[in-house]
Amino acid sequence: MKRPVFIAVLLAGALLLCASAGWAQQQQGQTQTSGQQNQQGATGQSGTAPPTTVTPTPPGQNSTQQGETVQSQTSNSASGTAATTPPLTGAEQYTLSRMGAGHSYVIPSLQFAQSVSTYGTGAFGTSTVDSVSTLSGSLDLNYLWGKYAFSARYDGTGFVYNQQSQYNNSAHLLTLSQRVMGRRSLFLFSDAVSYLPEASFGYSRFNGTGSNIYSYGGLFGSGISNIDTSFLPSQSILTGSSSRVSNSVVGQYDYLLSPLSTLTLTGAYSLLRFPSSDYFDSDDIIAQLGYNRSLTAKNSMAVSYQASFFRYSQGLGNFTDHVVEITFRRALSNRMGVQIGAGPQANIFSNGASGQDAKFGWAMNSELTYSFRRYQFAASYHHYTNGGSGVYQGATTDYVDADVGTPLSHMWTLNVDLGYARNSNLQQNSSNNTRVYNAWYGTVNLQRLLNRWMTMFLSYNLQQQLAPAFTCVGSTCGTFYTQQYFSFGLNWHPSRMSEEAY
Repeated sequence: MKRPVFIAVLLAGALLLCASAGWAQQQQGQTQTSGQQNQQGATGQSGTAPPTTVTPTPPGQNSTQQGETVQSQTSNSASGTAATTPPLTGAEQYTLSRMGAGHSYVIPSLQFAQSVSTYGTGAFGTSTVDSVSTLSGSLDLNYLWGKYAFSARYDGTGFVYNQQSQYNNSAHLLTLSQRVMGRRSLFLFSDAVSYLPEASFGYSRFNGTGSNIYSYGGLFGSGISNIDTSFLPSQSILTGSSSRVSNSVVGQYDYLLSPLSTLTLTGAYSLLRFPSSDYFDSDDIIAQLGYNRSLTAKNSMAVSYQASFFRYSQGLGNFTDHVVEITFRRALSNRMGVQIGAGPQANIFSNGASGQDAKFGWAMNSELTYSFRRYQFAASYHHYTNGGSGVYQGATTDYVDADVGTPLSHMWTLNVDLGYARNSNLQQNSSNNTRVYNAWYGTVNLQRLLNRWMTMFLSYNLQQQLAPAFTCVGSTCGTFYTQQYFSFGLNWHPSRMSEEAY
């Protein structure tokens, strides 16, 4: 059995086991109240009232304040508007939390970190030890009024190397999200723009963490841009020091056909540019149509069709990706949920550069979210076609990610994030058409709350990549690439400024 298929079967089996275990625990635990059941059909896309979960306590906010916030979110659910979990066929990742509920706030943050880096230079497997000074800042805004919800976040960081000044650079992220909620419809507009000095896969310069930078896990645990992987330009092949600009614009319209069914229309445009490198610049236009149906209070399913049009600046290698997917979601309890989607896939090549006119395969997306008392756990597996991370003109990728966070005590918090990606060339049109890149990362972040406004953190980040034979990524050649960061820093984060503050 091929490795991608084996991984898919193994993960699917694990998710089903978790589903069975969670169902058994649910039967032994408290049952859902009749008041919660009567909310079915009153809100949103899935036709059921989603569970309310307890999110991690932000620094400077005690557990009592947190509980009050959760209660407010429940009672202030946009008064009949579509404040629900994301639909199965939407552009956002699966979450247990509600959309369109909460409070207005502003959260600024400043951070200083000192790191020891083994930055990869020259051939794969060789590196130079150096110290790095980093200064970062962020501004997180959430503003609600009536049936409208606006979110924005900016993260910026600059870093200076003690010896290797050629690697001095900065990184910037900006995300904007606007929701318009009605009784039978919801419109979402989201834009995520980034400038990074290297690939985003396991990037560790924001808030001392790695993981998917678009999720903004960080210190506050709040996802401003929660765009699904298939709508973002892939950067899961590590390319060393190579600046890139990416932008993803997503528009989504959800219409409630009945209390149990929803129609979702999604359009997106993304680009990936390498202004100082010879990698492939790419554009991706996505159109998706989905139908969502609530089966029971806890089960829902959907069917979707997605067409992605990949275009490259060289004018060669353009292709279209077509995917039909059936998705099933089960809310195992108020704190645990699982989602699995899979279906056939067809790649149609416009110029025959791949040696064939069409290539058939399969796509899969699966996610597991678990929140239990003080522990937060999330895992996902994706098998999909993407733009090729600038290295290939199209790639088939297997991506696995797992994240766990828990407070060790009243003052200490631990977060661990792991990821793995396997990228193979989609088009057999180059000398390295058999090359497969296996990349993985791991991040451990330990934080201590010093006072109401200050947090100290210690973190370790590892990025590695292995090729099966001697190959080149840009000007860097070999079979093995590694990079490590050992960081110590301080983060200033005032308490949330509520809507009355502005």
